[in-house]
Amino acid sequence: MFFISIVVFFLSFYIPGRVLLRKVGDLKGIENLVLPVGLGISLWGLQGYILGYLNLRILTYPYLIIFLILWIYHFKNELFILKDSLKRIFQDKVLIVLIVTGIIILLTNIFPSGLVEPDGRRFYDINIIDGTYHLSLIQSLIRSVPPEEPGRVGTLVTNYHYWSDLVLAELVRIFKLPYIELFYQYFPIFLAIFYGLGAYQMGLTLTENKWTGRWFSFFVYYGGGLGYLFILILLGQLRFDTNSLDHSGILYTNPPRAIAQVVFLPGIIALYKWLISKNFKWGVVSGIILGTLVGFKVYAGMVAAFGLVGLFIYFLIKKEFRLVIPIMIAGIIASIIFFPTNPHTGGLFWAPLSWPKHYFAEGVASLLNWHLQDQTFVAYHNNLRIFILRAQMTISFLVITYGTRILGLFAIYFIFHKIDRKILIFLTTAILISNIIALLFLQKSGIYEIFNFFAVSALLLAFLLSVLLGDITNHLGDLTNSKKILTGFLLVIIIFLTIPHSLDYDYNALLQTINKNGTNKLFTNQELAFFSQVKYQIPENSVILVDPTDPLDKYTPYLAAFSSKRMYLSGRGVLGSHGLDTTQLNDEVVKMFTQTDPQVFSNFAHYKGINYIYFTRLVIPDMFYNSSFFKLVLRWEGGSLFEIE
Repeated sequence: MFFISIVVFFLSFYIPGRVLLRKVGDLKGIENLVLPVGLGISLWGLQGYILGYLNLRILTYPYLIIFLILWIYHFKNELFILKDSLKRIFQDKVLIVLIVTGIIILLTNIFPSGLVEPDGRRFYDINIIDGTYHLSLIQSLIRSVPPEEPGRVGTLVTNYHYWSDLVLAELVRIFKLPYIELFYQYFPIFLAIFYGLGAYQMGLTLTENKWTGRWFSFFVYYGGGLGYLFILILLGQLRFDTNSLDHSGILYTNPPRAIAQVVFLPGIIALYKWLISKNFKWGVVSGIILGTLVGFKVYAGMVAAFGLVGLFIYFLIKKEFRLVIPIMIAGIIASIIFFPTNPHTGGLFWAPLSWPKHYFAEGVASLLNWHLQDQTFVAYHNNLRIFILRAQMTISFLVITYGTRILGLFAIYFIFHKIDRKILIFLTTAILISNIIALLFLQKSGIYEIFNFFAVSALLLAFLLSVLLGDITNHLGDLTNSKKILTGFLLVIIIFLTIPHSLDYDYNALLQTINKNGTNKLFTNQELAFFSQVKYQIPENSVILVDPTDPLDKYTPYLAAFSSKRMYLSGRGVLGSHGLDTTQLNDEVVKMFTQTDPQVFSNFAHYKGINYIYFTRLVIPDMFYNSSFFKLVLRWEGGSLFEIE
């Protein structure tokens, strides 16, 4: 089935992207693979989004057929180009090693979840809650676009970027791929490969230096923070359990950001081609890719928007007004995607340096007692010491978070004449504005979720550093032996400082998988069979209410994930993170389950449009068994489903 999924990705992403780019301009080498896939993913999401809103989803079939016919029309030439791209990949042994090892780094945290075991399917850590929510959202998107909240019938998903799930839902809807394997195994492998290829090609296209691409691929696969080194120096303890906002090992704990960053790289390549060639078609392509980023991950879209604003101002100053049109196209596309889903987005509020202060008040970093010192200085109004301490916190926080990638800021000085000025404006503007906002503000909804600006900025900083390191590596042969040894030693130091955090995280995740310890949840074969019965034996539009004492249902609509049914109120934690206040609704449900009169319970359920009640508790009230108002329709040893007559 994995190889079938590769064919599906080829048909859905590569072919549409390749057909359109054939009309745009010449591509070189691996660009013929990376750019079509990046554009194709954006187009696949865009067609699913637009046709869904127009209730014309049947047109996805002609979308695929037309592009396939156009691609086959030039089959010989297209086959030659595809073979040439693959040949160039395999010719670069360094790149192959980076991709093969990098896939392991990226996927250790997600790949084991959902695999079929003798006893059922087991899920680990964040994949228990966030992962099953994504599965339920995929099911909801198969039914309709815009999607209904999987855990709240009749309520559309708002304040959330769901395009990563939309892309997968469209694949499941059209090609009937197994959605659990698609989400946890097939698509992550595909993305992991193209993450490294995209980084490599971005470095090669923007600098014409393979070593820039290799270094950038290294950082996207192995990049991590320096918290372990920080604690070692200040406390004399080698610990890898310091909190980390971003390293490669945790990228797939946030699937929307993972796919957004993969798509971001071809978007920057297309942007560069437009800036260099002034070819309007390339401007449109970059506008489409960068504009759709907001659908995959709002923060990635906003980081791109900050960079485009920098270019917009630059073009206005230079009076190159024609060049602002593609930027406006990106803005229009982003607006069409963003505002219908985020009509009442919470916005930001002033909270200067909240993230550095929060970081050093939690976890291992709190052992430094900087937060206590800060409280003392504030109590005694010692403004000078407050300033010094908070500056110390901020600089330390950024170094810990970005790790060696922070050197990308200093690399700007050395690479100023080695990269196109306009693309440098885009990158530096995006980085600076993102960091300023993340350091000075918090979100009204999600509070500390603003950390995603740091995470996306790390990708751009890694590229800037890669340009410098690529240039240094490329000229090693021009140095004297002593300088060559010293430079080589410094490069090795950067490598060894970069990789420990991700490796340690993955090592512990691997041990947890092997030993089946830590946080994990096994859905047994019997339970999965029950879910399948609910899916196929219960009427399609039925609404199910899960017993509010179910511990997992409080956090995620897992029943919706496995049965594709609509829930009355499930996953209250997720709903709250999307800005929905379910307090009153939850109180009504809790009160409903204290009811001892079966007729009153039944009448209330009918009034609310509830058709079934699902219990996972061992002791179920007698009225559900001894009343004509309820009928036991399905059961397994850990749960019972009652129909409300």
